[in-house]
Amino acid sequence: MMSRIPRRILLLLAVVLCVPAAWLVGNHQSRALLNEQLERVRGSAEQEQLRLQTTIDTLQSEIRQQQVTLEIAESRAASLQAELDESMKQSIDDQAELALYRRIEGRESERGLRVDDLHRIASQPDTLSITLVQAQGRERASGAIGVTLLTRQDGREQRWMLTDNAHGVLVKAGTLSEDQVSVSSESELLAAFPSDDVVKVEPFDLRFFQTLLVKVENITTMDPEYVEIWVLPEGKRLKPQVQRFRWSEIDFD
Repeated sequence: MMSRIPRRILLLLAVVLCVPAAWLVGNHQSRALLNEQLERVRGSAEQEQLRLQTTIDTLQSEIRQQQVTLEIAESRAASLQAELDESMKQSIDDQAELALYRRIEGRESERGLRVDDLHRIASQPDTLSITLVQAQGRERASGAIGVTLLTRQDGREQRWMLTDNAHGVLVKAGTLSEDQVSVSSESELLAAFPSDDVVKVEPFDLRFFQTLLVKVENITTMDPEYVEIWVLPEGKRLKPQVQRFRWSEIDFD
């Protein structure tokens, strides 16, 4: 019976059967090739991801090291700056102290007790820091200081006297007479307002210099024109002195 089937039909049937088989084989091979390519791509991606992660870890480690190095450098710079500031401050202090001793030993100032420095304390605006020096002297000097303030009311000078350093109490010391108004020198001030009339508010006992703190209540609200410091030594070896300082020129420490 097979021999009766025409050869052309057999060929056609063979072709019909071979085409799907070829397609199936080709499709299988294509899938296998695609899967192989996907595996290669996936492997390459994983390797690249691993390389990138390693690079990121290395960079992060370097950044941390740089941060540590920077922190160390900043700490060192801050330490050096602090040392420099302290050195400069010490140098300034040494220069100021040397200048003070030169004034004590020098010949440019008259022998006796003087106010070498007067300034205000920033943390205590109502307190004056007064440094006394004994120029060209070796013996101990003791006594006390007095403080008076000069204000101007209605064109007339009004003096206020410090009577209590513990509480900074001020009392009116009276108004100068017409012929005593606007005294311009220390000698005139000593004559116009005798040192015996000044209240002693803070004792001193020094050989070369001493700094005294004096509280003056309401000194900032009064805004005086002048502050007068009276140096009143004991005995007759040293003379009383008075120095007048313009309030607006007294600096803070």
